[in-house]
Amino acid sequence: MEKKVQGKHISFKQLEIRFLRIIQKKRVKYISAENLLENELEIQKVRSEQFDLLIVDDIQILGEKDILIQEKNFFNLFNSQHYMNKQMVFSSDTEPDQLKNVQSRLIVRFKWGMTVCLTSIEG
Repeated sequence: MEKKVQGKHISFKQLEIRFLRIIQKKRVKYISAENLLENELEIQKVRSEQFDLLIVDDIQILGEKDILIQEKNFFNLFNSQHYMNKQMVFSSDTEPDQLKNVQSRLIVRFKWGMTVCLTSIEG
């Protein structure tokens, strides 16, 4: 399990480095979905600092949260980022269609982008 977590974080770090190398003077924010949903200050920080690339890890956590939290903390943030033409990357244990207890309109928005399945090269 530790290798899987490390591999995912390394992939996100590489994504951040490449994004910054290609598009200089841009701002990147990496945050876990848990921290984002539980911390109003983080949500305000993401909105006010206007990051060019927002990377949210473990988005399946949304399904464990109340619908009001999904709406207030994530749906509105997603829409504001999208409206400002900011890039977003989400990781999840499952594909968007497989997310449990997540609002259907969020799933539709997740499917607006490209979905990629990453697997370990170790058997």
